[in-house]
Amino acid sequence: MKEILANLQKRVDINERQLERLLEAFVLTNDFWEAIAISRLPFNTVVEASRQLYSEGIISFEDAGRVVLTEKGKSLIDIEKYPPSNYICESCKGRGVSLEQWQELLEDYRRTVEGRPEPLLEYDQGYLTIDSTIARVAFADGKGDIRKRRIIILGDDDLLSLALGLSRLPEKITVLEIDQRLIEFIERVAKERKLNIEVLKHDLRNPLPSELLGKFDTFFTDPVETLKGLEVFMARGIASLKGEGCAGYFGLTTAESSFKKWRDIEKLLLNEFGVLITDILSDFSLYENWDYLLDSIKKDLPPLQQKPEALWYRSSLFRIELLEGYKVSNEEGQGEIYLDEESIAWSGRENR
Repeated sequence: MKEILANLQKRVDINERQLERLLEAFVLTNDFWEAIAISRLPFNTVVEASRQLYSEGIISFEDAGRVVLTEKGKSLIDIEKYPPSNYICESCKGRGVSLEQWQELLEDYRRTVEGRPEPLLEYDQGYLTIDSTIARVAFADGKGDIRKRRIIILGDDDLLSLALGLSRLPEKITVLEIDQRLIEFIERVAKERKLNIEVLKHDLRNPLPSELLGKFDTFFTDPVETLKGLEVFMARGIASLKGEGCAGYFGLTTAESSFKKWRDIEKLLLNEFGVLITDILSDFSLYENWDYLLDSIKKDLPPLQQKPEALWYRSSLFRIELLEGYKVSNEEGQGEIYLDEESIAWSGRENR
């Protein structure tokens, strides 16, 4: 194991426990994409490590890119040490939130978003599954952040605004969105269903308009997962809130953010913005697979030539709350915010 780890570390930032987690994932599933989620390692780390593991005969690939841990691979770990499953509750999918009372909204929302615009690589888009979207509404409502609240959504490819609007719970919903296709879709539905939703075209790299500063009770966003990008999105969200006790929600993956980046993000929230992280709900949200995925990556391994079947891309839900001494920033966003070395599209950027 030590020699293999040393060879891997010449190519990728990975430690011994992370390598064990990756090999464990290949024990639990032969679906490469699902193994990314199970290992909780960034996509690019798993891909680069898999290249080396394949070259050293530790893993092999079967038809349709299925991953098999070879006898040499199995000899590297104590298989009996690992649980046969992750024991996730089948009812709530590990969220700790029941959707039993939300079925009418869920079905209404499902019908409403049919024909939505497809995700675009240009804006790093992807969207939540139907139940993941409603689960966010349910969880935030349970925290007192929805009913009779003024809510702002910073980027809405998930169409969370429509789920909230259909619930008839918030006082008002404001959406900032750069994609004209989404703007038109949300506005059309809001008009047809008489939903209290205002949509403004805005590039979040630019400061918030003064009329939006300090006006909202709750913000939601799924930021791009570069550190610079997340700093910009968090700054906009915090600047939009009225003050102490107000809350913000955002998602963060392990597929595009290593735990080192998670640590930097948490430091940013605590030290630079002075806010409290009240909740981190692991793998709370699942995303639908998006069509441009294979066009945005380097396809030199068999699994990367096959469209994923499992819903492998997942994010954990963060809730933050403003406390006395929090800091507001509304400065211009500088530099590249969409891509870094952990972004899925990074390895395939020469393809574009």
